[in-house]
Amino acid sequence: MTNKTQEYMNQFGEIADICRNTMPAQQIFRTLVSLAFIRRIDCLIGDLATACKEFYDINKTQLSDERLDEALRKKVGGLPFYNVSGYNLHSLSDSVNPIYVSINSYLEGFSANVQEVLNRLDFSSSVAILNRSSHQLLELLLVLLRIDLSEKSGFSSRDFENLISSFKTTSLDVWRDGMYCTPEPLCDLMAACLVGLDGSKQTSVSVLDPVCGTGGLLFAAKNKILAHNNNVKVELAGQDIDTTMLAITKAQMLLSGNGGDKALCGNTLLEDCFNLQNFDYVIGVFPFGNSWKALSAQIAHEEAFGRFQMGLPSSRDAQFLFIQHMLSKLNSSGRMVTLTSGSALFSQDAAHIRRKIFELDLVEAIIALPAGTLLPYSNIPAYLWIFANQKSKARVGKVQLVDATNWGAIGKFKSSIQASTIDKIMQTYKEFSETPFSRLFEKDAFTSYKVNLVFPQSNRVQTVRIPVSVGLQDYLAKSIYPYTKEDVQIDYSSVEKECTIAFGSYFEREIKTKTLLELSEEVDELAFEVQHLNHKIRQVGTLLNSANSKDMYLPWKDTPKKWKQVPLGALVSINRGQAKSKLDESADGLPYIVLGNLRGDNSNSQCYIPTEKTKLLSKDDVVVVALGSSAGEVYPGMDGILSLGLLKLTPVSEMTPRFLYYLLKGHEQRMLAYRRVGTGALAISCGDLKSLKIYLPPKEEQELIVAFLDDIVGAIDKITTKLGSSNTLYTQYRQALIEQVILGKINVSDLAKAITHE
Repeated sequence: MTNKTQEYMNQFGEIADICRNTMPAQQIFRTLVSLAFIRRIDCLIGDLATACKEFYDINKTQLSDERLDEALRKKVGGLPFYNVSGYNLHSLSDSVNPIYVSINSYLEGFSANVQEVLNRLDFSSSVAILNRSSHQLLELLLVLLRIDLSEKSGFSSRDFENLISSFKTTSLDVWRDGMYCTPEPLCDLMAACLVGLDGSKQTSVSVLDPVCGTGGLLFAAKNKILAHNNNVKVELAGQDIDTTMLAITKAQMLLSGNGGDKALCGNTLLEDCFNLQNFDYVIGVFPFGNSWKALSAQIAHEEAFGRFQMGLPSSRDAQFLFIQHMLSKLNSSGRMVTLTSGSALFSQDAAHIRRKIFELDLVEAIIALPAGTLLPYSNIPAYLWIFANQKSKARVGKVQLVDATNWGAIGKFKSSIQASTIDKIMQTYKEFSETPFSRLFEKDAFTSYKVNLVFPQSNRVQTVRIPVSVGLQDYLAKSIYPYTKEDVQIDYSSVEKECTIAFGSYFEREIKTKTLLELSEEVDELAFEVQHLNHKIRQVGTLLNSANSKDMYLPWKDTPKKWKQVPLGALVSINRGQAKSKLDESADGLPYIVLGNLRGDNSNSQCYIPTEKTKLLSKDDVVVVALGSSAGEVYPGMDGILSLGLLKLTPVSEMTPRFLYYLLKGHEQRMLAYRRVGTGALAISCGDLKSLKIYLPPKEEQELIVAFLDDIVGAIDKITTKLGSSNTLYTQYRQALIEQVILGKINVSDLAKAITHE
């Protein structure tokens, strides 16, 4: 996310806050999209709305609808939309009429294409909800007027795309409700593969995405085509079953200024909204593992002569239905790019379809992408397929496999396609040569015969797969007869031709192993650290002679002098975390603190953009898990955002943050564990923590305790990290030591001596 997009997001965040208590998340999302769309149009039309109204009033009865529409578009400089209400957003705020009436007049004055988008986004319902409080509707309008989406501010169509994408992944939990968009880096990669290396030399090209969603792939393809040839006319066509996402695509098409673009609603598996049209480019990402069993009766009609004449896959997975539909939309020289899961390479249910696709020599390349490319918080493997109806001479009859699984990966659950990764993939694709990461095959290399071999003497049957490049009799002579004395027969009635791509088997994996010398040095180093830690533990053992250190069932018996009894609430402030939705990583963001991260797993970190109301966490705080099976566990603070299920404790007087951590850690298994309540998910309340009775040493003794525990606890943590185990005798000793020190079972002056003699 760019700084500019972040600034706009902060402004639209104010609008989201206005709507938050009156609308569900999906409707807030649609409202934000509608307002961004309207504000962008308002910035483009400006004061021309008055001229449009005057022209409309004079000519509405004299010109046909088509000629009137054409003339009004000329009035706004050739833009594909206009408004004849006479209002703009500024004049709405000054209107003497009730704000609800003025806004409805303004919306009704838009051209039909704009009204279609707003209707699909159900914006009239949002206005009606906000009208329940006229102050709220006016407040929203005033915030919107402060957002400058004009050309003068540098705002562009691509900025609008980025803004809409940010709506889908920030303050609104639309991912959970099924809203999905292809990550922008993946869009760029797929567009680069679609256009190819040189781009189109035509004066006009067409692009189809039959599962277009919010249009990210369409616009990425358009940008890539124009980057090769700025003079080419690009016409976009999109189809999707979701009206909200389709409205967003339509809005972006209108704002890009091309009135010839089309976005139509329909289930791609049931209907082809562009039935009589073929395209130069087809691109799309369809759902993986999508069942089509409920549609089987309708789809079967197209198996013999329609879009699916290569055959039908398993009803559990529609991937090859989408692929066949996309291939059917290509013109004679068309190119196509799509994404599949691993099952599309090897599933037996689709082997016959795969075979026909390779026999027709349609596959140019298959690229295995890094984990997390498709879904930033999932490691689902994804494979990018490049199809071409007209391959270059060098590629005819050939298929290129590229293994990019380890290129540019940031973390296990992060989107890992970066600009450098895209460049590397495109360079490998361009060179079309054999490397450790690129393999070239004949188109029939993945096709084989599935055959039953009959062994009459032993009365058994063996199923084998024989490459088509090897004759059946040759296979028997070389692979069977040398190892048996039986007369083996081929069951020709069982012969099936199938195609399977065992992708990983074609690439050698470099396994980095340490030498025995390196490992022996590390073992020696660990042994030295263990020996040093054991020395520290023996030192502590000399301090445990008092009776107090053995009586752990009476924690406050014989508490050291100068230690005063205080309720925890008198020494700390306690804040509960809040729920936040997912957002892609941003350089300006802060890490979203989740329990997995607190346990040391930073590979699953998530980032958020803080607002004025966001509850932040710092290194001067201590965290207590408040909900779930881990309720009562204690962790040191870190810079980030306080998430739901966590409590933040900040010392306000007489206590250092590090001592607060050890204090709570010492109470973790005793006091805090017994404060978990609930018949379902366990929980700890702020009230219980505030009432927790603790004994507080003087400040100078706190510093001695922290120094002593940091020393020995740090040594234990270093060793357990290397051992890779979180439940050892050392970790049990660590907890017991913290408890005894915090409960005053070891004399603080003795601790000072131990540190001095170290």
